[in-house]
Amino acid sequence: MMTFAKLENGILKRCPRYGMSGGLMHTDLPRYYAHHPDRACADGWLQLVTADKPDGACTPSYTVDGDKVVQSWIPIEREPVPTLEDDVSLLKTDVAELTDAVLDMSREVYKEDV
Repeated sequence: MMTFAKLENGILKRCPRYGMSGGLMHTDLPRYYAHHPDRACADGWLQLVTADKPDGACTPSYTVDGDKVVQSWIPIEREPVPTLEDDVSLLKTDVAELTDAVLDMSREVYKEDV
């Protein structure tokens, strides 16, 4: 069965199960629209064309193409997770910088007045 949807501010809104069209209440609005696509378009509902999700982390994106809403997938690029060795290396660098700063301050505090 066809799926009908519309984009509102870039967000996909699917056709409700029941609702008004042509002044009449319909208990299966998607089915009514499937048999009357011109009425669906007049009511602002377009056929949703889905795409298979590729492997990996992706987020769906939708665009209006004529009388259809077309789904596409945008890959999500994730930053690599730092390893334990990377974390330890960064901590060693931070400790070395702090040690140098403390030694510099202590030299200033305890320097002899000439």
